[in-house]
Amino acid sequence: MVDQMMNKRVGVRIVSCRTRSWDHRKLGLPHMPVGGSTAPAVLGTGH
Repeated sequence: MVDQMMNKRVGVRIVSCRTRSWDHRKLGLPHMPVGGSTAPAVLGTGH
């Protein structure tokens, strides 16, 4: 059964040569609060 399931798996490897970052401060936008499902861990309030 595992052999049959392995036929449906695909492995992808991405090698980045160049990276771009987006600095919202340069756009003059207001500060964005930390949000999302990982926010408690970032803020130190998670379990």
